[in-house]
Amino acid sequence: MVDPTPVVPGKKESPILEAIAIAKSFAYDGARIEVLRNVNLSIAKGETLAIVGASGIGKSTLLHILGTLEKADRGKLIFRGRDLSDYDEKRLARFRNLKMGFVFQFHHLLTEFTALENTMLPALIGGAEKERARATAIEMLERVGVADKQDRRINRLSGGEQQRVALARALIQRPDLLLADEPTGNLDRRNSQRVHRLLLELNRDLGMSLVVVTHNLELAAMMDRRVTIVEGEIVSAEI
Repeated sequence: MVDPTPVVPGKKESPILEAIAIAKSFAYDGARIEVLRNVNLSIAKGETLAIVGASGIGKSTLLHILGTLEKADRGKLIFRGRDLSDYDEKRLARFRNLKMGFVFQFHHLLTEFTALENTMLPALIGGAEKERARATAIEMLERVGVADKQDRRINRLSGGEQQRVALARALIQRPDLLLADEPTGNLDRRNSQRVHRLLLELNRDLGMSLVVVTHNLELAAMMDRRVTIVEGEIVSAEI
């Protein structure tokens, strides 16, 4: 059930997610390349946050770590006071299914399935009965404006419609946190603006926190807060 408590502008909320001293490096051509070093970030309930910076600077890596899709080399990730480093892979997968939603630049929808079937998948994986998953999926597709396309296969939808289905799929479990990686990177300006507005409407109406990695300064300016990554560190925060 969605928490009905409104988020009061300007009110300090307890962090829903905290990244503490996060570091991450990768092996490349016989050397270690440090992508993130000593990153500290706190995300409040209901907050919208943009992560910006140059290409290849570590924005997506940080988002993947925040979403527990990748593990940091060092540091801690705390969700509502719980240290996620204590979770094994099975428990992390269950946690992601219930608490986090993901939207990527490439929608990662299953082309052989319909819009409705794609949207239902996280609920079915989470153990929901088929009819309940179907009803909730239809509700989400209505919420993002593509319920009339629910029986169409993905390859028969436009790019903007596909991204809306991906958003419905990300929201079906009513996550506490939605993580979006260049969610409008493959869309034209008109569809990008529609998705921008939709993300903010969903943040407001569902009370979820929203973290967006983006090069789109128009989208970044719409967020409550913006942080910039330079050489693996967060160097500025703008409100």
